[in-house]
Amino acid sequence: MRMWLDRPWRRYLYRYGCALGLGHAKAHWQMWLPGLKIHHSPAGEAAAWSYRGGDPIKLEPFAALSESMSAGEITIVGSGPSIRTQDFSALPPRSAILLNGAVTLMQSHGVSPLAVMAADEKFVWRHFAWLRQNVRPETLCCFSLASLRALAETDYQWVRKRRVVLVQYLLKPYARPAVSLNSLALDDDVVVDSAHNTGFSLDPSRGVIQIGSVVGAAFQFALAAQ
Repeated sequence: MRMWLDRPWRRYLYRYGCALGLGHAKAHWQMWLPGLKIHHSPAGEAAAWSYRGGDPIKLEPFAALSESMSAGEITIVGSGPSIRTQDFSALPPRSAILLNGAVTLMQSHGVSPLAVMAADEKFVWRHFAWLRQNVRPETLCCFSLASLRALAETDYQWVRKRRVVLVQYLLKPYARPAVSLNSLALDDDVVVDSAHNTGFSLDPSRGVIQIGSVVGAAFQFALAAQ
């Protein structure tokens, strides 16, 4: 029973349990606990994922995004009400990243996207039916750790057949303590604005920096794919 909650009540237990049991630096581990595991290549790249001890499932490399592009530019399409009145007929196929609810454009407007992105597990819990109805097996799916785990909880058979590009967060790395933004200042693949406590990643294959909503991750993906 979810009632007014934006996720199942058990997720609140894991969220607060990790904060209390693991401490502040590891509180973000609730994104993949319990059950989701990321398998890394010898070079340290995220290469596969598994859920509750199942067989590893290959992750798509970030390069799949640029390799799938059919145009010289990427359009990021959000999910506000105004998209219903837009004309998408001039949008080239495989040139748009559809965020969250914008996946419905695949059926309603015949949009053939470059990728879809859902980085907030709340969208999965509320609107998984939209993903199931619109996202085909060949569609590139950019999912965060939390979204991927929520999808595995919701419909493992569905998500295991999707082409997943992992959205990772540099400040909240998988299976490691959180790091500060300033600690990334010397990283050539990261641009840091310490004065405004923000930044962005030039190499999303390693991770992105959270900038507000999912559009921040999409921007970093699009910038690197160009």
